[in-house]
Amino acid sequence: MLSGGSLDVATNLVVDNTFTLAGGTLKHATVTTTVNGAVSYTSIGGTFDAVTVASDLVIDAGTYLIIVNGLTLSDSTITINDGNLRFQGNNSLTGTGQLHLVSDAGYRNHNVYHAVVYGDSVAIDSQIVVQGSGEWRPEQTTNQGTIIANTAGAWLEVGSLTNEGILKASAGGSLD
Repeated sequence: MLSGGSLDVATNLVVDNTFTLAGGTLKHATVTTTVNGAVSYTSIGGTFDAVTVASDLVIDAGTYLIIVNGLTLSDSTITINDGNLRFQGNNSLTGTGQLHLVSDAGYRNHNVYHAVVYGDSVAIDSQIVVQGSGEWRPEQTTNQGTIIANTAGAWLEVGSLTNEGILKASAGGSLD
């Protein structure tokens, strides 16, 4: 558990059991996991500072992760399962992979957790796909990738956006 301070990793952080961020900062690492759910977050949250994610990760309900100095995906998916992802400062989302927002289909009508991406500024690279349902609400987004509302009966709400990529709704999802 990283519950305060920072851990600066020059190369790879291979997680083969459980690594929990509870208020600490992981810097410059390439995160690889050998088991699903190996990296977890708490309601206190944690920070990735210039981190590359090389395995699939999940941000669960009631938890959050802060991104500073950019996030790189390396053929990986980050699933935001009713959790929160915050971009602090000017950031880029680069590499190849997906952010998958998962929210209750009726979240707009209930006081329930739902997937939220928010913060300051983020530029989405051309090989990145943001998909699912929830809120994409950074103060400014420049999209060169793909943003898809593709959860049947649900919404993907997108805030301030400069779109240079693909923006669409499919499979019964709604883009708002």
